[in-house]
Amino acid sequence: MLTKLSQGQSISQDWSNLIRKKIAVTDSLKIDSLAISHFKILGIDSSDYILYPTRSILVWRNKPKADSVSISYRKLPIDFGKIYSHKNRSLVDSNYLFSSLAFFKDKKNSEQFIDYNQLELNGSYGRSISLGNNQDVVSNANFNLQVNGYLLDSIKVEAAITDNTVPFQPEGNTANLQEFDLISIRLSKNKRSLQLGDYNLNKPDAYFLNYTKRVQGLFFETEDKLSKNIQNKAGLSASMAKGEFARNIFMGGEGNQGPYRLVGNNGEQLFIVLAATEKVYVDNVLQERGENADYIINYNTNEVRFMPRRPINQFSRIQIEFEYRTNNYLNSLLYAYNELSIGKKWQIKMNAYSNQDARNQAFQQNLTGEQKRLLASIGDSVQDALIANISPDTFAANKVLYQIKDTLIAGSRIDSIYEYSTNAGLQLYSVSFSYTGSSKGDYRISGENANGRVYQWVGQNNGDYRAVSLIITPKAHQVLTLATQYQIDSFKKVYIELAGSNKDPNTFSAIDNQNHQGFASKIMYQEQRFLGKKDSLNRSDWTIQNNVQYEYVQSTFRAIAPYRTVEFGRDWNVPLSGISPDEKWTNFATKVEHRKLGAIDYSLSHYNRGNDYKGYKNAIGYTLKNGRTNTGFNFSMMNAEDSIVSSQFFKPHIYADYTFKKRLKSTIGTSYYAERNVAKNLRNDSLQSSSFNFDITTAFLRSNNTKKYNYVATYFRRRDFLPFQNELQQQNHSDNYSLQFGVGNGSPHRLHFTGSYRQLFVDNTTVINSKAEQTVLGRLQYDGSIWHQAFSLATLYELGTGQEQKRSFTYVQVPTG
Repeated sequence: MLTKLSQGQSISQDWSNLIRKKIAVTDSLKIDSLAISHFKILGIDSSDYILYPTRSILVWRNKPKADSVSISYRKLPIDFGKIYSHKNRSLVDSNYLFSSLAFFKDKKNSEQFIDYNQLELNGSYGRSISLGNNQDVVSNANFNLQVNGYLLDSIKVEAAITDNTVPFQPEGNTANLQEFDLISIRLSKNKRSLQLGDYNLNKPDAYFLNYTKRVQGLFFETEDKLSKNIQNKAGLSASMAKGEFARNIFMGGEGNQGPYRLVGNNGEQLFIVLAATEKVYVDNVLQERGENADYIINYNTNEVRFMPRRPINQFSRIQIEFEYRTNNYLNSLLYAYNELSIGKKWQIKMNAYSNQDARNQAFQQNLTGEQKRLLASIGDSVQDALIANISPDTFAANKVLYQIKDTLIAGSRIDSIYEYSTNAGLQLYSVSFSYTGSSKGDYRISGENANGRVYQWVGQNNGDYRAVSLIITPKAHQVLTLATQYQIDSFKKVYIELAGSNKDPNTFSAIDNQNHQGFASKIMYQEQRFLGKKDSLNRSDWTIQNNVQYEYVQSTFRAIAPYRTVEFGRDWNVPLSGISPDEKWTNFATKVEHRKLGAIDYSLSHYNRGNDYKGYKNAIGYTLKNGRTNTGFNFSMMNAEDSIVSSQFFKPHIYADYTFKKRLKSTIGTSYYAERNVAKNLRNDSLQSSSFNFDITTAFLRSNNTKKYNYVATYFRRRDFLPFQNELQQQNHSDNYSLQFGVGNGSPHRLHFTGSYRQLFVDNTTVINSKAEQTVLGRLQYDGSIWHQAFSLATLYELGTGQEQKRSFTYVQVPTG
């Protein structure tokens, strides 16, 4: 039934009392004469308005720009704002000695201390009891709450609160992780916001300031319009940092998928990695986390294991960046930023970062006065903060104790050697040992049968452990950046950034404080030009992009985390980590692109490192994607020289693929990639052991994305050359086959397979002591559901090679119960 309204609007109504109509956008509106329910506005979020359904009144919180909107609702047959009664109340009340008491919900009675308005709360609370034959009854609790809505009609609230009696981290086997033991509350109004609890401090808009921090505290941000053409945005964070940044660089093992254990900055072996803070690179490619992807990680045991989709061999370059929990000292982090925009062309940005340990509030170590005096005397040489951790102890059958004795080595007397002993008649000691690295210690783990690890003295620098403990020093690190950007016109801009750092690795000592400050700067100019005719979409035939930049970094400048590309040092044949001298890097890049002919780019770089190192790199590339064809190449040549070594690093890459759209619905392609790094001694022209050469020839066939099935089949051959008799000779080669196959995407039954086979051939065993190997990796997984998803089924079979750590067991007697 269609009824015309007096305002010219229309109402459509069916037998289910659902009403649809258009209404004019005014501040408030009486929608109907009766109460309503199931109210909706097409294209408008419910947070933009307030509805009083009993009175059928709509009030806008954020008025839409349109003149009218479409609404739908169901009309109720009762007016809830009217008082209904079977009898006249005055007749009934007159028969009683005392008047009846009644409660009416009016404005006065409904006022609360806080008006919760449309605050939505969702969550759960649970308690559980655990018991077993080897433990007492334990009660656990978990709490989960999500809050979303408004306070006082204007303050938006977003909160997520979770708590568990036994705190634990999510498993690192999926791409997306669910956070546990999290308290996060965000309050916002207009252009101001306040973040409370747990949150992430992400990389700001600054080149030299690169970090992602998990913190707990508060973060206030505001945005103001100072004048007609001046906008200002500022923020201040005061928090406690949860972790410390670390980077591990190592080579993989042939056919060894892991697990690979991560190591902390101070050589820590046992720590907890903060969930979702890791970045894993293999051969300069960022990997994806997940069982069906490239790797999984155990955050509690700091171990990374690679999946069959990402085979690992002896030539795999692995770099892992992560944050790990360090509770050595109370750690505070202050961060502030300010962004000033003047008109549409000029921007000024400031970032200040300060992270420091409270040296007198240690958590995991109680420093004595003598130990503090030791730290004050070593300056920045924190590796010398070693103490002998030994104390007299009484004999017990379940203890590992040592006696002190002397010995003679090559006629020299060595005193204070610790030797395992079970002789109750001797003076015995409890000794702590620390791992110092391969062949950097005096002790090794022996095969002695005891209740715990037994260390045996094997001579100076012949073992991996020393009878010392490392004192972790309190640290402080500040970085300040100031940048400005000026937009000359729509296609040209200039960017300048200055940065200063102050890093003190030992705040107990004033020694070496003059070496803590550093400076860095960057200047960049970018432009874009359009040439030739324009098409109907106002696109030019030719586009030219130019970029010129210059960097200067002092040797004493210390960034929070690396800010350049992952393999910047490898590309220039300089160390990837460690202290570097003053650096100067100049780069010019240009790119010319035609809509039909493709794009060609060229770059020229000069890198100056200290007083001796000078390097130049030329790179040229071409890409063409025209219909079904995708082809291109990249060539780069780096020449460098210092006072001892000259090197050349050549990297060619050529690729091409073609897509069949009608019959095969697949893409076939091939590529060739190589790296040839030749380093020679300037004095005798001999080939350095760091030289290498390899090439990879690849062919693949992959399906276009379809709902029924998908597959990728790949084959590549790799040849490796190493220095031998002052020239690069082929040492080995390998044939590699891989297949990924999936069936039933989007259906109730899905089957996925990932597998690879690698055969390694050794061509020359003179240089490297290796043998021919065959490596097989595979993962077959089925996921399904039956009876309209009432039951879910999952099974998998995985085949691979890896390593398992040796385990030692120590039994400790505890009280009964």
